Amino acid sequence: MFFSYVLFSFIPTFMDIIIGAIFLTTTFDFRFTLITLNTIILYLATVAMAHKWKRTLRKDMNKAEDAFRAIGVDSLLNFETVKYYNAEEYETDRYRAALLKSQHTDWLWTASYHYIHAVEKVITRGGRLAGALLCAFLISKEEDGLTVGDYVLFASYTQKLISPLNYLQYMF
Repeated sequence: MFFSYVLFSFIPTFMDIIIGAIFLTTTFDFRFTLITLNTIILYLATVAMAHKWKRTLRKDMNKAEDAFRAIGVDSLLNFETVKYYNAEEYETDRYRAALLKSQHTDWLWTASYHYIHAVEKVITRGGRLAGALLCAFLISKEEDGLTVGDYVLFASYTQKLISPLNYLQYMF
């Protein structure tokens, strides 16, 4: 599974990035390539750091959920002992605390998931915006021979380059 993923997803994506960098350099100029490559590198670095953070949050969430379920099962299995020692309130408080911790860690994981995706979108769209503004500026100067069609070409090509990067986050 890992080998097929590397062979059919990872390698073609990086080959596409290399070919795209060459294409952007020859069609436009090196500034477009620098903007696009910096966006891709920043995106991949963010994804790598975010995955490490999400993994620790996921472990914490799993531990809290396991503790919550263990307390529930323990209370049900030992209900006679709980009843005999009049510990219903203690068990209820313990169960409630475990439930709140489980819900809190679940909320943290969900919030981090949305935060990370927002940061990824800001990075990719910021890079595309920088390239689009540079392209629009060069079109307005009319010195480099760029046309509105080149602007559309840049916008669609960078979208094609950046969209497969979403699948690379599963490699981490």
